[in-house]
Amino acid sequence: MGDVTKADLEALRRLAEEGRAAPLAGGRYLAAFASLSAVGLVCLYWLIESKAPGWTALALWGGLMAVGAGLFTLFNRQTADLPGAHTATGKTEGMVWSYGGFASFAFALA
Repeated sequence: MGDVTKADLEALRRLAEEGRAAPLAGGRYLAAFASLSAVGLVCLYWLIESKAPGWTALALWGGLMAVGAGLFTLFNRQTADLPGAHTATGKTEGMVWSYGGFASFAFALA
């Protein structure tokens, strides 16, 4: 282990202070995608109960995925300029939401 220098301590202090007052911006993702999923499941239930052809479920989820991709793009543009978006916490939160979206997409394709 090396000696901790004053420059190292200053870098850690800057990192801690830049994210101190910055709120997380992921709540909009949670609200939007939870609502989108709830609407999709209610519509799917209605399609099953009405004995609609199988392709309608595919069209429903395809449409919802397109709406979700549009919302994701819109939210990414809106949150890019928020205070704290370029802090370590903001970048980590953005990666978590991105990978969560990719995982959901892969699960939907499986």
